[in-house]
Amino acid sequence: METLKDNPTMQATKLFWMVFLPFTLGYFLTAFFNQINALLMHFIHKDIALSASAMGLITSVYLLAFSLFQLPLGALLDFFGARRVQAYLFCFAAIGIIIFGSAHGPTGLLIGRAIIGVGMSAGLMAGFKSLRAWIPANKIALANGCFMASGTLGALCSTAPAEFVLHYLSWRELLFVMAALTIVIAAIIFIFVPDEKNHSAEIKFFDQLKGVKLIYRSPYFWRIAPIAAAAFACNMAVVGLWAGPWFTEVAHLSISQSANHLFVLSLSLIAGILLNGMIADWLMHRFNLSITTMVGIGLGFFLIAQLLLLCQFAPGSYFLWVLFGFFGRTATLSYAAVSAHFPPSHAGRSTTALNLLFFLLAFFMQSGMGLIVNLWPRLSTGKYPVVAYETAFGIILGVQVLAYIWFFIKKVD
Repeated sequence: METLKDNPTMQATKLFWMVFLPFTLGYFLTAFFNQINALLMHFIHKDIALSASAMGLITSVYLLAFSLFQLPLGALLDFFGARRVQAYLFCFAAIGIIIFGSAHGPTGLLIGRAIIGVGMSAGLMAGFKSLRAWIPANKIALANGCFMASGTLGALCSTAPAEFVLHYLSWRELLFVMAALTIVIAAIIFIFVPDEKNHSAEIKFFDQLKGVKLIYRSPYFWRIAPIAAAAFACNMAVVGLWAGPWFTEVAHLSISQSANHLFVLSLSLIAGILLNGMIADWLMHRFNLSITTMVGIGLGFFLIAQLLLLCQFAPGSYFLWVLFGFFGRTATLSYAAVSAHFPPSHAGRSTTALNLLFFLLAFFMQSGMGLIVNLWPRLSTGKYPVVAYETAFGIILGVQVLAYIWFFIKKVD
């Protein structure tokens, strides 16, 4: 297929139907499974008694498996191409979804969730890889933002819409439906998506893995990676699990009210991903700012939103949680930053090298918050005390503040 760079008018429609839409459907699934446990754990707990630490571990093992597969994933994407890798991994994810939905104990939930993590690990990166092949470099931030915003509808569907469906289906039946949908989307990607021009496929696979050294030795990478990873991990850990307990046990909302808050939070994620890309694109051209500067500004506002929530300034406020979601996803601009910084032949490896840190830290934050909360005994109501959540949220805020200081100290472009 002729690239968009070669003939933008003729190829825009093809790009949408054959590249953008199929990979957006794929990222829809990834976003759905990133966040669904924030809602499902309430229903799972009725069938299988779980402590806060167990909930944190079962939910976050998805992030651990997801992150550990990122380095081989980058080499696989650069060697075999996004189409094949995405389709095969989604078939593997469907197996994990069925195992998770069939589980009757913590072990089955843990194994199923880990397999889902590996299977969904290319949901975002495969799309980035294909877009990098077809889109001009100066439009990557905007294209990535549109792609992520569209795919994040999956996170939106994992909140109030999923809670509505759960009035008619059990949580297990919902997962079995999602397993079938995963297979269908894998087939769409495999059949309709073209292979990008892949010059790096001429390099041996294990030599591809060695190419990761170029990325991890880059001073620029280590300037932007800590703050972007800390912010993304916090956003993922909270939205993916701990926002739900915060709404019910700190803000004292009902399950339906919590689902509505999660729905609004997901809307703010979509708005943040889409508008951050647009705003960054405009400011970069209007004021000659770098994308690195845009990352720093946006994440500064993210820290302020967290501080206000931690200080119990309206803990159930829609406004503050909208700020949390919107500015938290400023971290995704760093994907475009590292992708543009390194050669196109390293596109898959540069973004997955960053993604490894994102999701590995998200695992430690999400599971660590469960361990921290679990240090306090449950109250007579069966809930944990507010101070347990305040301590957990405060520690992850402190990690981000340290990373933000490093970002300003290490001046490397």
